[in-house]
Amino acid sequence: EPRYDKPILFYWLMSLAFKLFGITEFSARFTSAMFGTALATATFFFVKKLYGQRPAILAGLCLLLNLEFFVYSHSAVTDMTLAFFITAALYSFYLGYIEDAECKNRNYWYLLLWVFAALAALTKGVIGILFPAVIIFIYIAASRELSKLKLLLAPRFLVIFSAIAFPWYIAQFYINGWEFFNAFIIKHHFQRYTEVISSHSGQIYFYIPVILAGFFPWVAFLPNAIYRGFKEKGPAPASLPSNDSIGGSKQGIYLFGAIWFLAIFIFFSISRTKLPNYIMPLFPAMAIITGLAINDFLENGLKKIWLRISGIFLMVVSLALAIASLFALTQAKLEIAFPPVFFWGTGISFLAIALFGFAMIMGGKYRSPLNICGDRLVSIGGMAAAIIALLIFVRTYGGPPVNLYLQKTLYQYSTYAGKNLPEDGALATYNINQPSIVFYSRRKIFKLDGEGGLRELAAMKNSKSLIVITRKENIQELEEKFNLTLLNTDGKYAMLANTR
Repeated sequence: EPRYDKPILFYWLMSLAFKLFGITEFSARFTSAMFGTALATATFFFVKKLYGQRPAILAGLCLLLNLEFFVYSHSAVTDMTLAFFITAALYSFYLGYIEDAECKNRNYWYLLLWVFAALAALTKGVIGILFPAVIIFIYIAASRELSKLKLLLAPRFLVIFSAIAFPWYIAQFYINGWEFFNAFIIKHHFQRYTEVISSHSGQIYFYIPVILAGFFPWVAFLPNAIYRGFKEKGPAPASLPSNDSIGGSKQGIYLFGAIWFLAIFIFFSISRTKLPNYIMPLFPAMAIITGLAINDFLENGLKKIWLRISGIFLMVVSLALAIASLFALTQAKLEIAFPPVFFWGTGISFLAIALFGFAMIMGGKYRSPLNICGDRLVSIGGMAAAIIALLIFVRTYGGPPVNLYLQKTLYQYSTYAGKNLPEDGALATYNINQPSIVFYSRRKIFKLDGEGGLRELAAMKNSKSLIVITRKENIQELEEKFNLTLLNTDGKYAMLANTR
């Protein structure tokens, strides 16, 4: 049946994983894990080509070692795949842009830009081409080289983009007509931006705490990195002449990364529908400019004001999180049953980050038995090790209880329905949106909502065996109107049937 939420590429890739590995959680998440790995690898080699190995390692660590990247490289959603294709398109543009005008590689990189943008458009629609186009245009305009747009918009590139991106859209419109246009284009593009879809709303500052938490602790260096983008000329790549220009441009990678970050951040901050995963495509930009800022800190130190801002931020936030972890262990009454080792592990990890933040400030002021650069390297390396420990504790001791809290009942109800309903029976959901029910039941479901859903349920309940999964607050309505029998409830979800 048509599902108009997203374009086709992610579904093709997930179907391929199911063919290769069977229908399992591993297979469902494989595409995101694969593109997460590819994104980290591409970022490392992109920065290495421009600036050398240590900046590349630092940028790669900033991208890998944060909570948001960890979560969405383990999730069966499109965002990591989209982030890879948008990032690959922007990397390709930048590598072509800094090439000498006579170099034949420029056309090669620009070709890849359009190929990756087309694949991004097949992953999540218009934003797959919108983000690269806006970021590139603003960067070229800021560099005062708008004449270079002519080469980027060469007809051969537009033909290649169209040949990759358009056939599926044309086929869908031919098959499903205006239903596809209204559901995919109008609802999931314009309405998702101008209205709140599926109750995913948020204030204009919604993504500030998402970045603070999701990119911690490297977010401490982000303000300095963005400042460099607009106040300083980007450092010339090691592979190019060391002067004030990069391939004729008066600006460098700091400006490019800052524009990339701000374009996506502002776009989604204005959007009415908000989810934390929407801003995944800006994480590579943050990782690059932050990694370069950290590398410069290791080599030259930061100005006193930036050093204090970064160090104090790390100390205050980490200490607060460490205290919160220990408080939750001893005092808080939580719905999720985390083991004590989870709170001890996260608390100690945050405390370690606070100590390394303090060492970072002191390393820039007092000389220890190590040399100054060595002190700074120890502080950054210590923070990276602490984040690795934190992610291990989150994955090992935090993830399973959260998974049980969110999915245990749905998993049990879904597998029960899959095993006990006859082949001609019906599994329905009422006023809930939980795709995991389809996955775990291995059955088609009837998604019933509102008055229309009630009419469908009335027509269905007398014609076949029926199981309905819903929320607890709908139990009385379904029992009284349709004489359904309550099979089980956990206080949050409920399962009803027309037969015992």
